[in-house]
Amino acid sequence: EIVFDVKLETPLGDIPVIEFDNPILEATEFTEDVAIKGEGSVGTMGAAGAIDRITNEILLSLEQRPTLVVWLFDQSASLQRQRDQVVKRFQRVYKELGIIESYDNPAFKRHKNKPLLTSVASFGKQFQVLIEKPTDDIEVIQEAVQAVENDPTGTENVFSATTQVARDFRHYRLKAPRRNVMIVVFTDEAGD
Repeated sequence: EIVFDVKLETPLGDIPVIEFDNPILEATEFTEDVAIKGEGSVGTMGAAGAIDRITNEILLSLEQRPTLVVWLFDQSASLQRQRDQVVKRFQRVYKELGIIESYDNPAFKRHKNKPLLTSVASFGKQFQVLIEKPTDDIEVIQEAVQAVENDPTGTENVFSATTQVARDFRHYRLKAPRRNVMIVVFTDEAGD
């Protein structure tokens, strides 16, 4: 055990407290320049570890408001094995979220309509949405991921695909009933 004295570097003083008599007003529309608190530098091992981490992030998002998760998959052949692992893991993710819901977790109680919706998209040289209308049906979600075909061109347009997903699904974030929109990108390259 190491014991040492901590020296005070700055003198204590009075800290002014500002009290507001007027309420803080909220804008009628969400603006895209608002900073959203997130968490970076969180490491996981492989696709399975990443999916487990994402399950936790989905639950945290659901505590705020209904959530749409868009799974965006790289169509490269090098990612085929990970896509297969993800399909197997989806059953567990949505089962865990269902168990949490059945235990009356407040994240699910707050929302009348389905609190968690999912869509699937893929990219290679081209971008495509595999589930146009977001769903909560796990079988539809798994079928969509299994339908991702390898792109023989080897082109991986990661950032343009991510931008397109953000554009295609932004109305879920901006129009009532507003949802958090999470984009989960599965790729093994920085892209072209």
